[in-house]
Amino acid sequence: MFTDIVHAVRREQAIADVQSPSTMRRARHRPTDQLIEVTGSGFVPGEDVTVALSVSSAEGSADGSARAVIDMSQLVDHRSEILLIGRVSGVIVTESLPS
Repeated sequence: MFTDIVHAVRREQAIADVQSPSTMRRARHRPTDQLIEVTGSGFVPGEDVTVALSVSSAEGSADGSARAVIDMSQLVDHRSEILLIGRVSGVIVTESLPS
């Protein structure tokens, strides 16, 4: 009976060897995430709260309906306001984003 002895290689080192230097260089220059906190009150305890980005506003018609046409490029370039919307309570909290 013969046995081969194989020495384990640390996984992090194996992954680092696979990545090219240009990939690692780009990762260092990637912008860091900018996080903000939006808080509000008046919600029902435990209710689901939707977080939404406001890209535009619309006016309701005489019959109470509203219509919005959204340019998809606005979703990337134009974020002016964050809304917290309570699904049960109907509470809406808005906060303008810093520019």
